[in-house]
Amino acid sequence: MTLCIMGMGLRGADSLTLLEVERLRRADEVLLDTYTSFIPPGTVERIRELTGKEVRLCGRTELEEHGWLIEMSRNRLVCLLVPGDALSATTHNQVRMSAVRAGVDVEVLENASILNTWHGRLGLLSYKVGPPVSMPFTDERFFPLSVADKVRRNLENGLHTLLLLDLDRNRENLDPHTALRTLLAMAQRRNYDNPNEGTMACVLSGLGQPWEKVVCGKISDLLQTEIGFRSPVSIAILASLDFSEEEMLSAFCQSV
Repeated sequence: MTLCIMGMGLRGADSLTLLEVERLRRADEVLLDTYTSFIPPGTVERIRELTGKEVRLCGRTELEEHGWLIEMSRNRLVCLLVPGDALSATTHNQVRMSAVRAGVDVEVLENASILNTWHGRLGLLSYKVGPPVSMPFTDERFFPLSVADKVRRNLENGLHTLLLLDLDRNRENLDPHTALRTLLAMAQRRNYDNPNEGTMACVLSGLGQPWEKVVCGKISDLLQTEIGFRSPVSIAILASLDFSEEEMLSAFCQSV
């Protein structure tokens, strides 16, 4: 029948569109991706309340080994709920591609994600946004300097960078202070001038959540600030700002 891949937006069930709610009410199976991003508290209960449907949770194994999902979609309407936008993560496009190759109809319902909202929330110009960069958990054996390479390349091109912080087993983001220290250590190991302690950055905590907090300042100042950031958390590494961007940042963000 049909596999409907739908984005939940930034606020979980509370940012579902009317069309998405209608599809969920008609669905034979409702699946929720708990692997690729943060799920706001109470999401499952809210989906049940809105749709009257039971929700099946899908982790990494269920999504990566998704043959069962494709087979289920052959004769049923299956809705796969995704945090943020429907297709921001490669995982969901892989599911989509498998379904198309298997002859299963696929419907995609888009929504907001951190990737398409962060720069607007900060008042940054969209044409000055570079490719996002992922910051993983690191250790002595795994310390990918390519993270600093990509951030530096964006800075050299006058582009702002969204630094996506990895999730641990409890679906909590890497601590932003740790991420900033790691980025500086990577840049130092490469002997880069940028990013450095004087580089401007913004920590975006709980974007779209009741506990939303956006704090901006030099990396050195952010490292000395204990604010109590809560997931979901990401970091914007800022290139040179024009006058309008400076004005917007001062109006929309807490400075340190």
